[in-house]
Amino acid sequence: MRARPRARVDWPSRRCRVRRLVVGMGTENKLGANGMIFELKRYVAHDGKAEALQQRFADKTIPVFRRVGIDLVQCWTAPAEPGVFYYLVRFPDEAASKQAWAAFAADPDWKAAKEASEKDGPLLASQSTVRLEPTSFSPQHHG
Repeated sequence: MRARPRARVDWPSRRCRVRRLVVGMGTENKLGANGMIFELKRYVAHDGKAEALQQRFADKTIPVFRRVGIDLVQCWTAPAEPGVFYYLVRFPDEAASKQAWAAFAADPDWKAAKEASEKDGPLLASQSTVRLEPTSFSPQHHG
């Protein structure tokens, strides 16, 4: 019996698989459309403070993000980088990003949470941000 030739997988079929994967990850409708900007944040905790940093993020930071309009897409840790925490947020445009981050920095609940969690010293050793914009050939632009 001869093997059947492999059918060429066209773009819509791949897109459907990507959508199913995204839905399965709990990020449905989180991948932006044209004009969206994304910020990939990388936080490095001080030695021994990674768990406290992540706990503060989960318990205190996320509720403030929701209130001030910071759309959290996903959070990650990297097994190869102990003490490092990544997260991705998105905004409709630059103005929305600036407005939301200003509101976050001024939020009294955030200020109180930060102060309380850092009474024995800062949790965060360093942080960086990479601004990302979808390309015209990103899967979310083909449908």
